Amino acid sequence: MTTPVPNRNHPPLEAAAQRKPMRHLALIPALAAWLLLLPLAPTAHAQEAADEGESLTAMVSDLEGEHATRRDDLKAPHYLKGVYHFMNGEYDPALKEFLAGLEENPKNPYLHYSLGYTYYKMGKPALAAQYFDSAVQLKDNEAIFHYMAGVAKYDNNDLDGSEHAFNEAIRVAGPSKYAESAKSYLQIIERQRQNRAVKQERAKKWRLKTYVSVEYDDNILLTNENLVVNGEELDDTDTLVNLFLSGEYDLWSKTDRRLTARYAFFQSLHDSVDQFDFQRHDFELGYQQYWQSPWAPMVFGLRYAYYWDLLDSDDFQSSHNVFANAKAFEAHNLATAFEYHYQNINSEDDQYDYLAGETHRTDLSQLWFFHNKKGFLQLGLRFGKEDRDDQDGEQIFFGRTRFLKLVKVERRRFFRSYSFDQKGVYLNAHVPIYDEATAVDLGLEYLTKDYDDDDILYLKADKRFRDTRNDDQQRYTAAVTRQLNDHFQLGLQYRHVKNDSNFDGSDGEPDREYNQNVYGLNVTGTF
Repeated sequence: MTTPVPNRNHPPLEAAAQRKPMRHLALIPALAAWLLLLPLAPTAHAQEAADEGESLTAMVSDLEGEHATRRDDLKAPHYLKGVYHFMNGEYDPALKEFLAGLEENPKNPYLHYSLGYTYYKMGKPALAAQYFDSAVQLKDNEAIFHYMAGVAKYDNNDLDGSEHAFNEAIRVAGPSKYAESAKSYLQIIERQRQNRAVKQERAKKWRLKTYVSVEYDDNILLTNENLVVNGEELDDTDTLVNLFLSGEYDLWSKTDRRLTARYAFFQSLHDSVDQFDFQRHDFELGYQQYWQSPWAPMVFGLRYAYYWDLLDSDDFQSSHNVFANAKAFEAHNLATAFEYHYQNINSEDDQYDYLAGETHRTDLSQLWFFHNKKGFLQLGLRFGKEDRDDQDGEQIFFGRTRFLKLVKVERRRFFRSYSFDQKGVYLNAHVPIYDEATAVDLGLEYLTKDYDDDDILYLKADKRFRDTRNDDQQRYTAAVTRQLNDHFQLGLQYRHVKNDSNFDGSDGEPDREYNQNVYGLNVTGTF
């Protein structure tokens, strides 16, 4: 019996392995069949059969060494008759002979293997796997037993059992064609597991995600100076609790496309800056399309989102958002990603009119996948523009990011809102470690903002700022996440922000230069 060459669903063996059996187990049954058939063969074919037998014997000697001998446990009549029927494609009579031989010698592993192989040829992989397993229990050091157990279990869709059997075949066989073929099977099994996971995820109409995070911020006011108001120095540190909940529902789902509705809720709860608690309601509708192009598989996405934001439970602002993205998966574990985000912001309260306007952001990045595409390295470019509506009149000044607790800074004449162009480059890495349930994420980002000429936030009566404002910002992030089970994940995060600005504040110093450190702990649940 020769080792089965995997069909289109199995990884092909190397050409040499297809030309000749890989171990003596596959050769001896054929030799036994020749011995049985020789007395019955017509005289005209006697010499041809003898030549084939000599060739098989020589191949057995090559594989087993100079002192090769045929095992007595393969000379049993039932075994030889079973081989004869098998070689003629008569599987039912072969089964009867093998089973009869097994009654006489139930501890002969090769009879178990022969029964398994016969059932395999008859298209019954489940029965075949049982006999291959019993052969393994009787003789653990035969690579072909493990290998064929893996093949049968693979055909029976038992990926876990197949994976174990192929790993055992690699362990027993060492460097060999068996090991190469088993490794090919293992790669296919991994891809099938990933595909199954994707299909199972797509089969879920509902998806729920939630997280709770606690952050400590050592510079919540984003300033490089100690702020004193009414003789009291303000505490610029803050502990922040973030709550997030989102639910998705597939309105329409096919193999290569999906239409999804989503609602998300976000709430920040500050400790020090308790008058700036932020709340967002997010309503989304998204479409995703998979396309197998002649060049590379591609995924396209288009998403609309409406954000309704509240500040301290009061209407703050609302915005319309459009996201468009595309990703092309190239050869050699590469992918190119593109994303565009447009946002139109409306102020819901007169005192925040200067925040109304439009933003544009475009990202173009290249990804390199590694570790069976469980890890990646991403290098990207970012371009953006914010254009806030011009406003005249007087407003209470909060300083855009200088959120002062229960303190109203003097009213200042507002002669123009700000607009800027943004450019940046970023590098991200996702690295699985240990048992792959733990991952490290690292990020580095450099951004520069160039504001429009004579474009500032406010005007004081005794001073007007004419220089163009410019901010350079560096962000460093590090995170460790651990998948606790199928639903929950625990994460530790750190972020450092350094902002260099030429913006000249009221004291003549660049009060937009600051350093910020944020430490976070979060628990994420996915259902």
